[in-house]
Amino acid sequence: MNLLVRAASVLVLLPVVLAAIHFGGLYFFGLLTVAVAIALHEGLGLVLPDLKQRRIQAIILGATLGGLAALIQMESMPVAAGLALLLFGAVLSAAEVVARPGDLESAARRWQGAVFVAVYAGVPLLLLLALRQLGPSDAGVRFIYLCMAATWSNDTMAYFAGRSFGKHKMHPAISPKKTWEGLAGGVIGCIAAALICRAAFLPEISVVEAFVYGAVMAPLVPLGDLAESVLKRAAGVKDSGQLIPGHGGLLDRVDALLFALPWTYLVALFTLRP
Repeated sequence: MNLLVRAASVLVLLPVVLAAIHFGGLYFFGLLTVAVAIALHEGLGLVLPDLKQRRIQAIILGATLGGLAALIQMESMPVAAGLALLLFGAVLSAAEVVARPGDLESAARRWQGAVFVAVYAGVPLLLLLALRQLGPSDAGVRFIYLCMAATWSNDTMAYFAGRSFGKHKMHPAISPKKTWEGLAGGVIGCIAAALICRAAFLPEISVVEAFVYGAVMAPLVPLGDLAESVLKRAAGVKDSGQLIPGHGGLLDRVDALLFALPWTYLVALFTLRP
């Protein structure tokens, strides 16, 4: 039953996400803005699970990220300046700490949590917006498809390889189901997806570049999943939220992409440079 719920969620959400990426403009900006707000809320919930004050931090970071996304969307701000201002917004979260001097026991945690979540969840999602507008025509869009295909192929192949051949646990304390055999399957899936995408719709990269891209992506995908698992274990929760039936929270679905997007952006930037 859980598998059916998961599949139904994918069938409903995937077309919406792909349509927003394809058409861009306000559709993509709107979807990404909502995703960033939810990711910040869930991220702060994991980092500061026992503090209601995290909502104030989410408002500060959300306003900063929303403004930056709008400026990048209007192509009036380079991504480097946007990231610099994002970090400045995280520093501004110190204002909330200073404004509540009576709660000194949690002051450092609140500030650290805001900065961490801004970097962990905010930066990669802003890079997604920058990637969408990178290069001529729809080149950036096709790199987003490459990133999604490589990530999902890694997950799928790792799952089936782990179920079929998995015997050696990778990190049982954090993720008991992950195995080294599953990792090997994920490597094959990631490289195969990169080569297929290159042949199908991404002639800007060579076969060698596609292979290198997939090989570097392969460990980033499970690392992103393990990183979020550490946060969930520390917070004592199974999922980051209950937003998506059968899948948990938004971060549970994009944790691997948070690690994959910076690498994809760097590859696209190098490939599409003038």
